[in-house]
Amino acid sequence: MLSIPPSAFHLARPRELIKRPRSRVSSLAAGLLLMWAATGPVYSDSAPAATIIDRDGNRSDVTKLALQDRQDIEIYVDDVRQIVMLADVDRIEMGGDRGGEELSLTLHLRSGRLLTATMFSGSGSISQHQDTIGGGDGLVHFTGISELGRFTIPLSDVAQVILHHTGAVSPEHALHATVIDMEGRRFEVSGLRYRGKTRFGYSQGKARRAKEMAKLAELEFEVGSGEIRPVTVTFWSGKKVQGTVDASTVRLSGETDRMFEDRLLMAFTGKTKSGFFNIGLRAVKLVRFHKEETAPAESKQSPEKSAAEADAQP
Repeated sequence: MLSIPPSAFHLARPRELIKRPRSRVSSLAAGLLLMWAATGPVYSDSAPAATIIDRDGNRSDVTKLALQDRQDIEIYVDDVRQIVMLADVDRIEMGGDRGGEELSLTLHLRSGRLLTATMFSGSGSISQHQDTIGGGDGLVHFTGISELGRFTIPLSDVAQVILHHTGAVSPEHALHATVIDMEGRRFEVSGLRYRGKTRFGYSQGKARRAKEMAKLAELEFEVGSGEIRPVTVTFWSGKKVQGTVDASTVRLSGETDRMFEDRLLMAFTGKTKSGFFNIGLRAVKLVRFHKEETAPAESKQSPEKSAAEADAQP
């Protein structure tokens, strides 16, 4: 088993930890699908209806649309993981080769925003954890209920998904925060996400909690014993709760190189003035959120650039 010293959790170094050569597609696809599936199914009593158009032009109308029995989609925008709820999506346009393992797509969100991203279909992947992904062949499927019964189609065969919603559009929160690391350096971060989501997850005993970060004023991390770090969660209402997060540096069974790197170095991601920002749970000390009306303007620079030392403030 491999462990990493805290000194390795330096900001803006998301891809330097492991140097072994590897195929980008083969290591990413099985690993990322496993990491997404490992979070467990996300079911909804109000799963949307949809019209699914395959690459031959055939149209199928379904209700209770889901992707692998989930109501969310894992995508990568500029190589950064994001989780998007189907309830927030108006239309999905798929690209890439039919049967391809890595697919390009455009998400048309109900808010009017567009996301150009990639995702992985599972085609051709070989994983000892395929039973957790949801099929013996490892393929990712859209599922639903059509007039003929249960409907299923591999993601790589889909050309377009048009979703039909009845509920209101969920408001989008542009999360801005000041992040302070264990060395006291300060970073102004926009578009902040935790593990690709806008919700912060933590534990209280055996119970798992997840709170929208738009409701939080501050996260303060303490030095803990072993692989667990205590965290104080402060809400804008003034309420404070105590919890813990798993900051383990031990490589887990079944983790790919990319999963291992993401878990260690990319707990929080976003943008700074110099571009892409990331930090691991071992390196973060404090996250202080800004009220939306007073949040600084989001950086317009390329997210492919890494956050440099110039962003650090004494």
